[in-house]
Amino acid sequence: MSSNGPTEPDFRITLREAAHLQAMEGNPLDGEQIAMFEMFDREERSDEDRLQHIRDRALKRIAVAAAE
Repeated sequence: MSSNGPTEPDFRITLREAAHLQAMEGNPLDGEQIAMFEMFDREERSDEDRLQHIRDRALKRIAVAAAE
């Protein structure tokens, strides 16, 4: 049995497009964020891995802020 049904559309945007949208919203990506997203692309990380990396990064920043 083959799976010839509809597939999920790919809604990914390029890093350039994402950076442009962030800048339009008044929250441009900084150099560290751009490097992180370039790493995701270079290493072909899955969406789940990307989300986990961003969550871990946010938790580390919260812990540092709380310690200050």
